[in-house]
Amino acid sequence: MRRLVFIPGPGIGHLLSTVEIAKQLAARDHQLFITFLIMKLPFDQLFTNTDASISRRINFINLPEAHVDTQNTGPSSFFKTFVENHKTHVRAAVSESSIQSESNQARLAGLVVDMFCTTMIDVADEFGVPSYVFFTSNAGVSRSCSTSKRFETSMARTRLS
Repeated sequence: MRRLVFIPGPGIGHLLSTVEIAKQLAARDHQLFITFLIMKLPFDQLFTNTDASISRRINFINLPEAHVDTQNTGPSSFFKTFVENHKTHVRAAVSESSIQSESNQARLAGLVVDMFCTTMIDVADEFGVPSYVFFTSNAGVSRSCSTSKRFETSMARTRLS
């Protein structure tokens, strides 16, 4: 038995799409257990739906809030700091026995992190397990992001020459 730990980006939109993919994975492999570690934004409501009808092999852990100074940070630095400040809680949740829930034999197989939580890959490395990035948007948005990055690189080279 194996366990995947999902770390969705904060916000219900990221959580719902991640839960849907987790349900698909759990339906395909009856030896797979899934745990969600949920980070709550200061202005969001806490996700409390732990309905067993989702799956007996999927459980949710609401992480404690991590303090982030909202007064002196812009949106992008706030979000980066917000995710970074949750690393301690993620490490603790992964290492605690509560993450084993129904099966103590389920070994940690990897961390699936949201596209905005890639700094959590460090936590997977600390536990010696692989990490996977889940992109919650569609393929068109993914392509647009990669094209934009190539364009930025191209423009930077042009400026240097």
